[in-house]
Amino acid sequence: MTSSELRQRLLGREPVFGTLIVSSSPQWLDVIRGCGLDFVFIDAEHIALD
Repeated sequence: MTSSELRQRLLGREPVFGTLIVSSSPQWLDVIRGCGLDFVFIDAEHIALD
């Protein structure tokens, strides 16, 4: 889904499904690829590094 498609669905009050991942691990891409989510927000800035 592109950002403009997501925006249109939100403006049309259609349901969208997504998740937030707070991790720097690249393994999450393989985990969530087949989940059918409309969006994924990846936050690698606010994680503990130690």
